Amino acid sequence: MSCVVAAYNAERYVAACIASLQRQRHANLEIIVVDDGSSDQTREIVEAIAKRDSRIQIISISNSKQAAARNLGVSRAKYDFIAFLDADDIAAQDRIEKQLAYLSDNPQICAVGGGIRLVDDQLREIGYDFPPEAHEEICKKLYAGIAAGGIFLSTAMVRRSSFEAVKGFRTEIVPAEDYDLWLRFADAGERLGNIPNVLSDYRVHLESDSSKLTLCQLKCMNRALADSCRRRNAPFIAVRQSGIPVQPLDRIATVLVMNGKLTRAIKIVFSGAARNPLGASSYVSILRLLYNQGERVLRSCLKVARWRGH
Repeated sequence: MSCVVAAYNAERYVAACIASLQRQRHANLEIIVVDDGSSDQTREIVEAIAKRDSRIQIISISNSKQAAARNLGVSRAKYDFIAFLDADDIAAQDRIEKQLAYLSDNPQICAVGGGIRLVDDQLREIGYDFPPEAHEEICKKLYAGIAAGGIFLSTAMVRRSSFEAVKGFRTEIVPAEDYDLWLRFADAGERLGNIPNVLSDYRVHLESDSSKLTLCQLKCMNRALADSCRRRNAPFIAVRQSGIPVQPLDRIATVLVMNGKLTRAIKIVFSGAARNPLGASSYVSILRLLYNQGERVLRSCLKVARWRGH
């Protein structure tokens, strides 16, 4: 069993990521870390860990983005099952064990994921997200342009033969290369699945690509979906982001609101607005969402006002 971790300037998180793989109950595991041209201490940290654990190998390349880094990691893997984990995320201790059992029991499935526990950069819990389990429901979400309805990359395990058959991640679709991969699997007649367990802690923080590259990600998702529609001879309807593009703080606060943590969400918005008072337009979408929560938000705002001393 192989796990590929693409790491770029991940010195704050990569040791914890690797430790979560070292703790897996399935012991026969190789860990391939691809250092994607980091300018911080990522490589040195991984090398120090690898000296104490022969299961870990590190590959260093010039910065080529995560799709190319993962493709290279898969090409160096020894085993037929490949798991992926982002360098800032944490694998549940029984993740590999559960997924191998699932793929053994379901030979028709080419890729399997699962639920995630959303956490902040300090691993404080924000909430949970569980994608649909059945292939048909996953495809319905994917074809509707809902990337989160597919498979979360940091929970993904794929059959190497299926991955190689579709030629891996497309490097020109970054940062929506995982969404594109699930579409290409489905369009090729492969079946996807998710298991109803939390498999990884997924960090939601300001440095993540999904926070920083929202508009670029949307553009790449539309390209991936348009390509899928051509393959299926289906009409293409562009994926659109409602309202003003979601900013990093909006994204974190939105997740909190969706999980019922209103007071904490409002604290984040108020703190961000205080640091950048001229950027108030960045918070329109989250404030609209909070407004729609009605009286519950008013009570939370009163709590935050007391917290800020107003």
